[in-house]
Amino acid sequence: MDVRDALKTPRMEIIGIPSTATYGQALDIVLNSNHTRYPIYEENMDNIIAVFHAKQLLSWSLDQTQILQQFTDNNPLYVFEFHSIEKVFKQMLKERKHMAIVLDEYGGTNGILTNEDIIEAMIGQEIKDETDVDEEALIEEFSESRIVCNGKISLHRLNEVFRTDIPEEEDILSGFLLREFGYFPKVGDTYVYEDLHFEIKEVEDNKLRTIEIVKQTNE
Repeated sequence: MDVRDALKTPRMEIIGIPSTATYGQALDIVLNSNHTRYPIYEENMDNIIAVFHAKQLLSWSLDQTQILQQFTDNNPLYVFEFHSIEKVFKQMLKERKHMAIVLDEYGGTNGILTNEDIIEAMIGQEIKDETDVDEEALIEEFSESRIVCNGKISLHRLNEVFRTDIPEEEDILSGFLLREFGYFPKVGDTYVYEDLHFEIKEVEDNKLRTIEIVKQTNE
C-alpha cells in the first residue's frame, strides 16, 4: 500500500492557516473547524511551511501579540504520494510527527496525511470519535488494577475510568499501541508503559479486538 491508498484529505479539502494570521484569525479558523492540527502556508497550499496544533491557542492567548510561528512545528514532514505507508508510518514514529504533507511528482501539495489515516489503512479499522461509540460496551472486565477492553475504546475514556495517564495524542487505544509497538502486534504480545502492562488477547480481521491492561506494583 502506498500513500495514495491512505490519503483522505486531498488538497481541495485542506483547512489551513495563513502564515500571517493573527491570534484572532487563527482562533476563528480553529473554532469553525473540527481538527487538531492545521498546515500553515505562505501565499497558497503549495507552500506549506509549518503545522499548528490547536492546543497552542492557550499559550498564544497569554500574549496575543506574538506571531504564529512562535507556536508551530516549523519542520513539517513531507512525503510523496508513491511512498509506502509502512515507510511513512515508521518515519512519522521516528520523528514524532502526527501529520505529513503529501507532495505530487512536481513538488506541489497533493493533500495531508495523518497517523489516523495510516492506522486505519493498516489495520482496517474506522477510528471514531468517542461520541460515536458506546464506550461502556467496549469494557469487558474492570477492577481497580485490571481492565480488559476493546481496542476501539477512546484513550480519554480509558484514562477516566481506569485512572491512568496514557498520552492522548492518538484517539483510541489501538492507535496508541500500534504506535508504541511500531508494527501490528499478534496475540500474546506485550508492552509496558510506565506502571501499565498491556497484553494483546484477541485479534480479529486485522483489528485489536481485546486488550488486557494491568497496573503493576513495586511490592
